[in-house]
Amino acid sequence: MITFLFGRNRPPPRRRSIENPATPLSDPDDCLVEAWGGGLASSGVAVNSKTALSYAPVWRAVNLISSYVAKIPLVLYKRIGTGKDRDLDHPAYHLLKHKPNLQQTFFQFRLVQQARVLLRGNAYAYIFRASNGDPLEILPLDPASTYPVKEDGKLTYVTKILGEERKLLAENVLHIQGLGDGLQGHSVVGYAKESLGLGMAAGRYGSVFFKNSARPSAVLEH
Repeated sequence: MITFLFGRNRPPPRRRSIENPATPLSDPDDCLVEAWGGGLASSGVAVNSKTALSYAPVWRAVNLISSYVAKIPLVLYKRIGTGKDRDLDHPAYHLLKHKPNLQQTFFQFRLVQQARVLLRGNAYAYIFRASNGDPLEILPLDPASTYPVKEDGKLTYVTKILGEERKLLAENVLHIQGLGDGLQGHSVVGYAKESLGLGMAAGRYGSVFFKNSARPSAVLEH
């Protein structure tokens, strides 16, 4: 996992820890369940976004979709009368086409973000800006510790950096979400936990069965 600090190796100003009032501990969000080690399916297999990738059909689907989406060109345009043209002078042009941050190419960035949307339902990135508001870098945030909060009609985001929670303005967060409630995408792994757990358990059972040369480890006497 790639971990970034806001800005160029500089942490943001320290803030007091905050909590999401929409997430009671008695009924935690999927992201918190995964942060606490994931959930157990009825088959007894722990299913979360990491263990699900060990299941070949999940890996194949996520890798295939993410790779194709990451290949799609993303070009910034400007309107010219009734037409359009590439806006080569826009400060976000290079970020969206070539290199969003110092550690990743845009292909790598989109590959990881799309995979997070497919598995967790959400992908987040922090837009680091210059003093005049121009974007300088787009830094991915860990979706396991990032979530939106809407209070008094105002949307903000909470993330955890170096073990401390920080509140971010919505205009500085790129949030890509899958199917959800409009505020946050649903965790695909969380909703498909039982079916994924069944498939993973069947694969493990088959591996152990063939390890014993397909011989049962019990003897029946009549």
